[in-house]
Amino acid sequence: MALSDLARSRLEIACASLPVAIEIQTKMADITAAQSFTGTQTFSTIVATDVDAGASGTAGTVDVFPATASKGKLQITCTDQTGNTTVTLTAGAMGQATTITVRDPLTTVGSIDLEQIAVVTLTSAQILALDTTPVSVIAAPGANKAIVIDSCEIRHAGGTAYAAIAAGDDLFLKYTDGSGAQALTTIETTGFLDQTSAQIRHIPNNTIGIITPVANAAIVASLGGAITTGNFDVLLRIRYRIVATNFT
Repeated sequence: MALSDLARSRLEIACASLPVAIEIQTKMADITAAQSFTGTQTFSTIVATDVDAGASGTAGTVDVFPATASKGKLQITCTDQTGNTTVTLTAGAMGQATTITVRDPLTTVGSIDLEQIAVVTLTSAQILALDTTPVSVIAAPGANKAIVIDSCEIRHAGGTAYAAIAAGDDLFLKYTDGSGAQALTTIETTGFLDQTSAQIRHIPNNTIGIITPVANAAIVASLGGAITTGNFDVLLRIRYRIVATNFT
């Protein structure tokens, strides 16, 4: 960053020392138009819209130290990706100040198995046709990957009850289509869809035994039989994971 002769003179006067003024000018020259820094720099606060640690072909790390000396640090690094892609960590909208703690994995190499949530609305029109026209609720994850459902909540706000619900006219979450393998415990519709008042259920995935994940298959909602007359929507909140089907 070049200084004008007038600015240089004023800097020398303010510093009351030519060597000090030269040192300040040297440090200022380290700051380029792209805000790059060379050598070891110490800052109390950095406000920036984009911060890079390293560059393409040059590994970078970010070290974060705790308040107590000699108590370790958090280091953020990145390994080579399969392609020239970017991994983005995003804090979703939260209704309060939140602290998220990564627990000790009790091993020197651990991983975070991320659970995902899909919130899907089945309209009354879809429910009335669901026995013949399944609705995709989670998209296929890609080759050599499968969806494994952990649990589900289902609710409705009430209204005109659905009718003609016979034994077996239950709601299913299946792989691929209405004829596919079950991905979640059967969701009983008697006492739920035939109720005019608001209802909610929690469905754990632990009562139908072993699940056989299907690679690169969507999850669809289907009904075991036709029902009639209802007019309210049904909301599903599905907790699931993506697992590798060719892990080694």
